[in-house]
Amino acid sequence: MKIISITGAASSAGKTHIACTLIRHLPGFASLKITRCSGGSCPRGKSCNVCNSFSGDFHIEENKKIIMQPGTDTWRMYNAGASRVLWIKARPEALKRAVDACLSSLSGLPGIIVEGNSFLDVCKADVSIMVIEKTGFLKLKPSAARIKEKIDIFIIRDNNKLFFMDNEEFTGYNNKKINPIMKDDWINEIIRRL
Repeated sequence: MKIISITGAASSAGKTHIACTLIRHLPGFASLKITRCSGGSCPRGKSCNVCNSFSGDFHIEENKKIIMQPGTDTWRMYNAGASRVLWIKARPEALKRAVDACLSSLSGLPGIIVEGNSFLDVCKADVSIMVIEKTGFLKLKPSAARIKEKIDIFIIRDNNKLFFMDNEEFTGYNNKKINPIMKDDWINEIIRRL
């Protein structure tokens, strides 16, 4: 099973948009959304109650009533054509066990697209992507900074244009001009690397 990890430099960077685009090009792939829950305040600074919605160390959500709530990331991935959609809600100390359980349950599929920075803390991916808004190019949230060296491809969003860079290009980036890529070039590059 091939694994593509999609991470983001910040919340609302465009991870789900990239995941859905890839799902449309990779028939049979499942999707996995990861929410890392803390014991106290929300890691995103919101009151969504996700972290309080389960007991124990982790919960793997596959209930269609929850997955299919209109407007959610899981709903968008399902509608993009994911063969299965799972959502992990896990405390940090249980994340590895939760991810292993999901990967085991999806092992018969050709691949999985994982959305969430925490995945790379506990597993490896065949291709890892980080989505960044050009305006916040050098500002990485702590979970993104922690995994930056594990990223293969950086996708930079500049309004409606997408750019991509390898890790080496990104590391050496110093505000030089970057050229927009054709719409499907980044998709083909990711598929080629699988």
